[in-house]
Amino acid sequence: MRSILKANVVKQLKRITLFFFLFSNASVKAQQTKPFLHVNYPDSVNEIMAAFSFDANQKDSLSTLETLKSLLRDLQDEGYLTAEVKKMNWNKDTLKAALNIGQRFTWVNLSPGNLRSRFQQRLGFREKFFNKKPFRYQEVSKLMEKSLVYAEQNGFPFARIRLDSIEIKPTSVNAQISYTSGPLITFDSIRIHGNAKIKPTFLQAWLGIEPGKPYDERLITHLSNELKQLPFLKIEKDPEVSFRRGKAIVHVFVSRRKTDQLDGLVGILPKASEEGKMLINGEFQMKFNNLFASGKMLHLNWKKLKEGSQQLVVGYEHKALLYAPLSVSLNFELYKEDSTFINRDLRFALSWHKGLPGRLSIFSQVSTSSLLSIEPYLAMDDLSGFADNQLVSYGFGYKWNGLDDPLFPNQGSFIDLEGSFGRRKIVKNIGLPEQYYEDLDLESMQFEIHGVMGRYFSFWRRLVLLAQLQFGGQKNDQLLQNELIRLGGFQILRGFNENEFFASAFALSTVEVRFLIEKEAYLMFFYDQSYLENQLQGDNQYPLGLGAGLSFSTGSGVFSFIYAIGQSKFQPLAFDHSKVHFGFTSRF
Repeated sequence: MRSILKANVVKQLKRITLFFFLFSNASVKAQQTKPFLHVNYPDSVNEIMAAFSFDANQKDSLSTLETLKSLLRDLQDEGYLTAEVKKMNWNKDTLKAALNIGQRFTWVNLSPGNLRSRFQQRLGFREKFFNKKPFRYQEVSKLMEKSLVYAEQNGFPFARIRLDSIEIKPTSVNAQISYTSGPLITFDSIRIHGNAKIKPTFLQAWLGIEPGKPYDERLITHLSNELKQLPFLKIEKDPEVSFRRGKAIVHVFVSRRKTDQLDGLVGILPKASEEGKMLINGEFQMKFNNLFASGKMLHLNWKKLKEGSQQLVVGYEHKALLYAPLSVSLNFELYKEDSTFINRDLRFALSWHKGLPGRLSIFSQVSTSSLLSIEPYLAMDDLSGFADNQLVSYGFGYKWNGLDDPLFPNQGSFIDLEGSFGRRKIVKNIGLPEQYYEDLDLESMQFEIHGVMGRYFSFWRRLVLLAQLQFGGQKNDQLLQNELIRLGGFQILRGFNENEFFASAFALSTVEVRFLIEKEAYLMFFYDQSYLENQLQGDNQYPLGLGAGLSFSTGSGVFSFIYAIGQSKFQPLAFDHSKVHFGFTSRF
């Protein structure tokens, strides 16, 4: 896209032919010992040469010559345009080179020419910076590059810049800038090629392509990565841009991808607490990623995996709100731990992604926890770490996804970080004695941090390695058991029961090796190593999990099977404690 006509300054100013004579005049032979580079120059330039360092000890003949070339380039970049090697020869393992640095060229003046004053200010150009100053070609090159980049980002992708009226005297240079902006280009529209069901207006808002706005090369550069953030689209080939009559038309080549989910699992087991009765466990998941062909997402997940406990998560995300690069989301989570407590979390978040390599978000969350029964505590002297409470918190988050595929990645990195702070209140339960709360701080500040980051590495086409780190922590001098982080299960820390561990801080590293059978099918082996800290119990432990699995895609969904075993303080690493998970996730 970029049309660059760089000035031919080097040919006009550098009056020597670099480097080829080094090979024609030198006998480059394999050395028995490591070569040594010895550069001779007049004592009068010792102070100047002190600024140009190089390693005299070299690993071979070729690197010795490359070091000498590099020294010449550095000298010429600093204005010594006529620097040259007058003579050189090999003496056993030493290359002796006689160097003449010549005179340093200086600017007489670099005139802004036809650059308008506002453009000069944007570039940070000052004529006095080039008035009787040492000539450095890199500075001119950077100025030209900066000019073209600014032009590309402000509607002029066909701008050209060069040096004109160049005058070279024995040791000085005089020139002026000649800038041609080319025609003003504005965005016209987005053309969608393929069977993807997506509204062009939504895609324009998501990608930041606003009809009538000046062309911006940054938006074009990030097109592919922004499209990858939409899992319901499959990129068939890189986007293209066509120009016609001062308009830029963006062409995207995408097809529909099945990512909507609707599945459930029901299990019937003997009820441990009541002989002869059955317990119904199960899981139900519903997820729509592209409601109304406008990128809106709705998801619901309910699961009951042990007696008396269940979890419900409901969420909605509205991307490109008001056709701006702004997304809003609302999430509700309910967690019931047998007959002990019930937690409810309501979260509202705003995220912004324009001009950023990822998504920056702010959020507010209201979390409440209530005891389901006070009977166990009436026979105790205290609450044993449990209490009704409410936390109102505010936080920031950052998410970046550089994966090559959102569903079946083979390479790339990802980061998801967030931190929050808020005031936690312990709510007195009218059914419990007042003295239970005498030693408790009913209001206190609480800080939390959560994150996950990882990278996929691809080897030999069919081998993929995932290295991942998850972490989280809560900071409050008076944490409660019913607000701790819960871990364990097939989502986090495999080889254990769902939500088996409670922690105030944790770190979990994962190494997973995948052998690709085909693009969307693989065998995998994994190892999870964790560190768990429970501030209430003053306890630290290091549970680990390892296992293997299989996942493959069919025409209607994804089948997965995972076998895992875990080890902790209370569970030995044994096959009779293994966990097996298999399921089928339908996609439509």
